[in-house]
Amino acid sequence: MLTLAWHAVAAFYQARAVADLMMALKLTDNDARAAILYGAFVGYYSRPFMPSKELGSLPEGVVPKSSRSLHQRMLTDRKQIFLHTDANAEIPGITSVNHLRMVVLPTKQLRVHTVAPVPKAAVFQQYCDLLDLLYEDINSAIQLYIDDRMDEPLPGPGSYILNIEGDRLHLVPEE
Repeated sequence: MLTLAWHAVAAFYQARAVADLMMALKLTDNDARAAILYGAFVGYYSRPFMPSKELGSLPEGVVPKSSRSLHQRMLTDRKQIFLHTDANAEIPGITSVNHLRMVVLPTKQLRVHTVAPVPKAAVFQQYCDLLDLLYEDINSAIQLYIDDRMDEPLPGPGSYILNIEGDRLHLVPEE
């Protein structure tokens, strides 16, 4: 479970980096980059919740009940639109997932991209708030787990490899 928690924290960290980039660029849903980055955000967010033979998956119970509809929306977007194509996917205002946006550039060249459901800023902020909450909760649990099982106090700043021996943890400096 510890390894799954670390992978979850890393995935949530990556999702947050994508979210920060999207907000810094002030992308709208008319910009193909918004759909690309939102797809990456959804992919990173969803990763710990998807079944894995090696790691298992985070249970839905880690998501607060008040946020489960947001959580389910992101998992659905991942399954139906971003990582798989489901012709039955429902996107408000779009007739099908195969709906394409065609842009004529000033040079008369065409640019075509798939229309994806990039949420409005207020909804996206709710996604980010949920992401931050999960990141903090799981990261705190990892910290408590490590504090409980360390044979020695944490060393100073640096990069370390965590060795797990039975139920004990040891930090080895990374060379």
